[in-house]
Amino acid sequence: MLRIRSEGRHAIRDWNDIRFVLAVAATGSFHGAAKVTEAHETTVARRVQRLETELGAKLFVRQSHGMLLTTAGKALVEKAREIEQAAISLQQNIAGMDTRLVGVVRISVPEGIGAYWLTPVLADFQLRHPDIRVEVFTGILPVGLGKDEVDVSLTITRPTDDRLAILRAGEVRYGLFSSPGYLADYGEPRTAADLASHRLCHLSVYDTDPQLKWWTDITRAAEHVPFFSNSTSLYVVAIRAGIGIGMLANFYRREMPELVALSIVPRCKTSLWLVSHRETNKGAKVRTLIEFLKEGLADARGTWLI
Repeated sequence: MLRIRSEGRHAIRDWNDIRFVLAVAATGSFHGAAKVTEAHETTVARRVQRLETELGAKLFVRQSHGMLLTTAGKALVEKAREIEQAAISLQQNIAGMDTRLVGVVRISVPEGIGAYWLTPVLADFQLRHPDIRVEVFTGILPVGLGKDEVDVSLTITRPTDDRLAILRAGEVRYGLFSSPGYLADYGEPRTAADLASHRLCHLSVYDTDPQLKWWTDITRAAEHVPFFSNSTSLYVVAIRAGIGIGMLANFYRREMPELVALSIVPRCKTSLWLVSHRETNKGAKVRTLIEFLKEGLADARGTWLI
């Protein structure tokens, strides 16, 4: 039961009582209000009187030609109609929202994939569905585990929550990269053992995935790790600037041809997972984005993914 607290000691116990006041005001009598509300006339009178008692104010005066609103009654009816109209408007706006291709969908994605694959393909999604706003957050955590709750996640960390729908989108392979300037200054390593004496750049996200242990072990053993960051964008800039050698997903070869791919092949690979909430992924806009991503990820096989 809805309770509406007013100033002081007065409170409206039940919003439905106001519905009977509105009916009496519209019809001018308890009898007319009873027909409109499909209630007994005595029920209408009792509900109005209860509301008057709760508010400590007379809402109607009886005249020979019907029930007339008092000043307090007019004020109550005016505000009640405003609230009623707001409720109707809210219902019209909310009704069917989950079946309409309109509104916001939130997605989280690793920074590199988000910058070089997801964001460009979202241009096509926006052309198809201009009324859906996509909010993109970078990170590797799956749905529900990050700071901001999201609808869909592309993640290299496979979640274990049974409430999530999980699809393996493909596999990401890695390579070692440097700038031409770095190789001119320090030479090119030929074996994994050679990396111990080279200058290496490291990315914090690599420490969170056991599948990338090969690289994290090498950076721990290296004599020089002059650059470390939690930002993929800054990490890539550091490699391009010649600060050191770094490990990147192989798709960077096509995105940044100025980088030199070394002959050493890292023993690293990660899976990419498409994750969503089972309870919310049936909504039209979320489902539409998921199906679009599935289609795009399938097309990315052989170029972005294995």
